[in-house]
Amino acid sequence: MSAQRYVTVSAIKPLLHHLYNDVLKSDTKSESSALQFMKKEMTLNLKSRYQSSRVPQLLDVACSVDPRFKLMPFLNKKEIAYLARRVLCTPATSTPSERLFSTAGDMC
Repeated sequence: MSAQRYVTVSAIKPLLHHLYNDVLKSDTKSESSALQFMKKEMTLNLKSRYQSSRVPQLLDVACSVDPRFKLMPFLNKKEIAYLARRVLCTPATSTPSERLFSTAGDMC
């Protein structure tokens, strides 16, 4: 169900990073107080939506397996360490049923 026309969960973390660090970052010297207030409220609203303890982990894992985000500049060292332990250290195992399907594929 994923395509270029649809937003996937893996795009949320990079989008939030861009919004927080580029778009919604306040510049007190060149912005009006109304614009600063709006940016602050938008930031608080977005942060409240993604505060659950499991949501950031889900977004990090989704980004790590998406080939569009290979470099992941939006992750900090703690998040990358979590991904390395959680996703990359999963051992490749072969169960008897997988071996059976593999053997059946060789026969056809």
